[in-house]
Amino acid sequence: MTDEEYTPLSLDDLPEGEESSDVKPLLYTNFSLESRVRTVGGKVYGNWTQSFAGACSNAFEASIPKDAIQSMVRVGNCPNGGAVVKVENY
Repeated sequence: MTDEEYTPLSLDDLPEGEESSDVKPLLYTNFSLESRVRTVGGKVYGNWTQSFAGACSNAFEASIPKDAIQSMVRVGNCPNGGAVVKVENY
């Protein structure tokens, strides 16, 4: 390739995105032991992790903004019997 054929691309060369009412925000799925879930202020704390199995063994606590949670359901039990909940959140 010669220098004459190469044209660097800048962000100004890209078309601007169009807003669409059909675009849905990306939902995340997180799991936690039900016994670890609690609400403090506008946040829901739990041992949130991205996998069901991780919820059974994760000792770390994290929070999700309460208004970002779209659904919360009990999805099963860990081998030790602890109930696991799944949330879908933005």
